[in-house]
Amino acid sequence: MMDMDAPSDHGLRQHYARPELVAAITDALAASGYALTDITSTDLSPVDEFHVGGARATTTLFQKLAPTPDMTILDIGCGIGGPARHLATHYGCTVTGVDLSEDYITCGQVLNQWVALDDRITLHTGSALSLQIADDSIDLAYMLHVGMNIADKASLMQEVGRVLTPGGRFAIYDIMQRQDGTPHYPLPWAEHAGLSALGTPSNYRKAIENADLQLVSEIDHTEMAIEFFTAAAAKPAGPLGLHILMGPSAGDKARSLARQIKSGILAPIEMIAQKPPQ
Repeated sequence: MMDMDAPSDHGLRQHYARPELVAAITDALAASGYALTDITSTDLSPVDEFHVGGARATTTLFQKLAPTPDMTILDIGCGIGGPARHLATHYGCTVTGVDLSEDYITCGQVLNQWVALDDRITLHTGSALSLQIADDSIDLAYMLHVGMNIADKASLMQEVGRVLTPGGRFAIYDIMQRQDGTPHYPLPWAEHAGLSALGTPSNYRKAIENADLQLVSEIDHTEMAIEFFTAAAAKPAGPLGLHILMGPSAGDKARSLARQIKSGILAPIEMIAQKPPQ
C-alpha cells in the first residue's frame, strides 16, 4: 500500500531543517580545497543536486527541455537551488524557486551570491499547493524529487496548470512506487512513513489528466539510478556531498533507497506534461 496520509508542513520543515547549512557547506568547500572567491555552480553540484542521478540527471532533463533565456521558469521545491543554478549557468535563464524549507531558501540565496547568480535566480519560501504566481505566466516549471512529500497530487497539478502559459510544460522527476507493499524507512525525503506521500505513476497520470494537462512523455530511470548508486558506493565520500543535507542518517537513507530501487519497489520516474495551447 502507498502512504496516504498527508505529511504536515510543520513535520516537513522539521525534517529538512538545517540551520547550519551555510557553515557546513563553507567548511566542506574549504576541506575540498575550494576558496569562496573562486567557486562555480558546478563545484557545488555534489551538495546541491538532491535527487537520484545528481548532476547527470539534471543535465539529461534540461537538455531534453531545451530552455531558452526568454522563458519564465519555475523550480517547485527548489531546495538550495542546484538545478536553478544549472539553468542560469548553462542556458542563461532567469529562474524563480519555491521551497517549504526556510533553511534551504536562506542557504540557496547565499550560494547564489557566491557564484554571482543572484541577479538571475530568485528563491522564496512557500508551498507548491499555493504558488504566489500569476495565472498563465510560467513557460516551464519543473520539480525534482518533490512529490514524495505532497499527498495531494491533484491540487499540485491543478496549481501548476493554473500558472503555466498555454503550451507551457511541466517536468516531473520523482521517486514513485512501482509495486504494492510497504516501503522501508528512513528514506532521503522521510525518516518515517508519516512524512512520505509516495504515489504510483498511475496516480501522477490521473492527476495530470484531471488538471487538463497532457502527458507528453514518461521514462523510468531505474537503470540510471542503479549505475548512480553503484558508482557512489565504489568511491569514498568527500567532504562536500548530500550527507550535509540528509544529516546523521544519510548513509541509511541512501542505502535504503538504493535497495528498494534495485528490488523494483521504487523507481525514479520522469514525466513531462504540457498545458494545451489555446
